[in-house]
Amino acid sequence: MKELMQFFENYADVVYITEISTNKVVFLNKAGREALHLTSDDQYLGQKCYKTFYGYDLPCPNCTNDFLNENTFYDWSVINERVASTFLVRDTMIVENGVAYRVEIATDLNTLNPSPSQTQIKMNNNERILNNVYDAAYSTNDPIKAIELSIETLGRQFDSDRMYIFEDNPDGTSSNTYEWCRKGITPEIDNLQNVPASTMHVWNKHFEKGENIIIYDLEEYKPIDPEMYDTLKPQNIHSLVVGPLTIGDHHFGFYGVDNPPHDAIGNITTMYTLLGKFLASLLRDRDRAKKLRQLSYNDALTGLFNRASLHDYMKALKNQSITFFFFDLNGLKHINDYYGHHEGDLFIIRTANVLKNFFMPDPVFRMGGDEFLSIKIGLTEAEAQDMNEALRKHLADEDISTAVGMVWKPDNSLPFNIIFKEADYQMYNDKKKYYSSRLHDRRIDRNS
Repeated sequence: MKELMQFFENYADVVYITEISTNKVVFLNKAGREALHLTSDDQYLGQKCYKTFYGYDLPCPNCTNDFLNENTFYDWSVINERVASTFLVRDTMIVENGVAYRVEIATDLNTLNPSPSQTQIKMNNNERILNNVYDAAYSTNDPIKAIELSIETLGRQFDSDRMYIFEDNPDGTSSNTYEWCRKGITPEIDNLQNVPASTMHVWNKHFEKGENIIIYDLEEYKPIDPEMYDTLKPQNIHSLVVGPLTIGDHHFGFYGVDNPPHDAIGNITTMYTLLGKFLASLLRDRDRAKKLRQLSYNDALTGLFNRASLHDYMKALKNQSITFFFFDLNGLKHINDYYGHHEGDLFIIRTANVLKNFFMPDPVFRMGGDEFLSIKIGLTEAEAQDMNEALRKHLADEDISTAVGMVWKPDNSLPFNIIFKEADYQMYNDKKKYYSSRLHDRRIDRNS
């Protein structure tokens, strides 16, 4: 170690060595002492590296100790505001007498000729961040997972406490729909549902112009927007960057990062517009997937689940008692023939709504045409019979005539088609009774 220190003492670049387990400085060469204006050894030897080099009270958020290995270098760049310069950095690890040491060689870009500009360094860093978030988003085919991975990646890349997305609600409020938190940070997503439009008033004026909002110090922001201050303060927020989410000219929410390092805020804002468009596109993909799933699993006329969705529902059921209620509308052909198919559709829609409200929260499926199916789980046989009677009365009160086939089973071990055929048979018998009674009624009318 002594020979290493002697070698680097008069090295042109800044070189320091720290003990990895304690972060204490054991060596800083002449170039480093001059850059930091240190005149005595006790100003740095045995001191914490993050305090000495950056003035931090806690370890650097971008510390590379975890990435170091012997005989290899970890290359990166960093802006050191204490000396107002950007450094290209090479880090490695050496082990001596069982103790691991970090060796860092930092080249001040301001001393190079020609030298990359700080703007170029920032652009390279931004490109790395964007590539990382793209890789995360496209590592999955699940659009919701893509959003979650994206904000987690951005939150970590920005070294922030939280990363989140808010979306506008139809009633004018806004809700936190996605959130990533650094370990040890309290989630706030449950507390930030249906945020009133009045709270968002100042921010929305900026968002509608496509503007980002940067808060370096929340206390200084208080007189500008007291209502938003009251919302942010309990979340232990002291700084943030937020930007609008837009598709075309339509603004539908915002995304933000809480408590990023102050020296990183300027860098974050340079890529915020691009990131906003990317996140907006992920949200649009999510909505398209949801719409496609809805079209695949929901009946277009009534909004009920359709026959295709029944398969997945049955697969998810646990082994418990199951009751099938199978319906076939009576008189739909008469309505279609005499009043038109539009009136027939209205009758189907009204019936669907009545059944949906009666069986809620259990699903109702439109099996096709004028046939419906609902499945209740966990009823006793007596409870199933009682529900069947209550259902028939309810339909009569709503002036809806249906044939009903009810089948109760103590478990759902039988294949679906077996139970369904039995319910279909019960429904068919019920329909025969209906038409038999109608024929009997007409005969009475003719004889009276």
